[in-house]
Amino acid sequence: QRFASLAAMLYLLSLILYAAARLGQVRAGRLWSPGTGLLLAASLAAALLACSTKENAFTLPFALFLYEGMFFPLTRRKKAFLVTAAVAGAAAAGGVALWYGSSLGKLLSDVGGSLSAARDISRWHYLLTQFEVIATYVRLIFFPFRQNLDYAYPLAGSFFGPTVLRSLALLLGLQALAGLAIVRTERGGDGGLRLVAFGIFWFFLALAVESSVIPIADVIFEHRLYLPSIGAFMALAALLFLVPPPAERIARAAFAAVIVLLMVVTWQRNEVWRDGVTLWEDVIAKSPGKARPRNELGKVLFEVGRYPEAIASYQAAIGLDRDFFPAHNNLGAAYFKSGNLDGAMAEYLVAVRLQPRQAEVHNNLGVIYDRKGLFDRARAEFETALQLRADYSAAYDNLGSVLRKTGRMEEAIARHLTALRLQPGFASAYNNLGIAYAEEGRLDEAVDCFGKAVGLEPRAAEFHHNLAEAYDLKGWHERAAAERRVVGERATGE
Repeated sequence: QRFASLAAMLYLLSLILYAAARLGQVRAGRLWSPGTGLLLAASLAAALLACSTKENAFTLPFALFLYEGMFFPLTRRKKAFLVTAAVAGAAAAGGVALWYGSSLGKLLSDVGGSLSAARDISRWHYLLTQFEVIATYVRLIFFPFRQNLDYAYPLAGSFFGPTVLRSLALLLGLQALAGLAIVRTERGGDGGLRLVAFGIFWFFLALAVESSVIPIADVIFEHRLYLPSIGAFMALAALLFLVPPPAERIARAAFAAVIVLLMVVTWQRNEVWRDGVTLWEDVIAKSPGKARPRNELGKVLFEVGRYPEAIASYQAAIGLDRDFFPAHNNLGAAYFKSGNLDGAMAEYLVAVRLQPRQAEVHNNLGVIYDRKGLFDRARAEFETALQLRADYSAAYDNLGSVLRKTGRMEEAIARHLTALRLQPGFASAYNNLGIAYAEEGRLDEAVDCFGKAVGLEPRAAEFHHNLAEAYDLKGWHERAAAERRVVGERATGE
């Protein structure tokens, strides 16, 4: 959502700066001035930033063409340029969508972990579904109720389905309204109708990337409405100013009532967003057959240490989708935290089968093998993780620990040092390197490493304990006693 809102802000900023430049040209009666050039340069910079933030900003050039064509006099030369540019841009976009649709769908997808679902969606069925999705977006603008962070939205099966036809009729009606507004202004009607038309066209244009023929795994997300809603609100605001004088008082009262109602709805929605548990419980109530919300609830519960509830939530997600990789991986972590190594190993093995090229899962499985004393298997998993991701500092550190336990001390130290080179603030790597140095009798280096680990994570009792042991080996018993007092304080929660 942050990308969507940031892109919308930059998109709008670019258009506002362009409008300021064009209006300045009209007022000055000349095309160029230092102020105009500065505004146009700033508009271009905002446009580049918007396109670098989220792909739906690629419609910005078309929005600028639309603005230029609708609000400034059209000479024959300008009309030919705008038509040519629009046709060329539409052809290029269509070609890209046809040739690279699946990879673009993956790029546009808002959430990882469900990208494989997009492969099962044809462009035709995705387009049909988007008719219904856009109608849902329109409903949310006027009636923002039953909002849902993660919809379980069914794919449309046929063009002649009643929902598809109703949605298409609504969308065509809105576009016909925009066309009618332009015709009225051309015949001497109120110029504000042109702004109504511009807002409606903006709404559809801003949805053109994500609600067209490029299949995206998640067919609907409410935050995709951020940018299109600017056009919708523009059209609604323009309509308010077009109310005839006799009805102005009634219109203002109705508008104030709507604002109060939306304030109440916002307050109620904020209660849902109070914390992760309330948010995902709301999603589960609205999408009970979807695995991902239960997995997300499990993650929230896991983070606050409610492991039995997290396990139950992950298991519920797997019950809905036995091949849902994130739930298996997360369930393994919850079992591990609960001390159930066999359960963790079983889940990580399933996760490896589902996603064999995920370095994190191989690392996690290696940790389980290490804890169970299966050092050869653990080493193999850590090495596989490093083959998949060469800069994986945790896998280097874990591999170093296994090598130390099997007597390969020089290799172990080298792996710990590599982990620290990749992640200089890695406290556990300093601690494990200190253990290796201590076993080698290199006590000064061990004390230095344990001290750095303590400095990075002063609340880790294990690091203080290891530092105390190293102090004792050096004969610094007073320092060792001080570190053990810290360990006692950690144990009692003081």
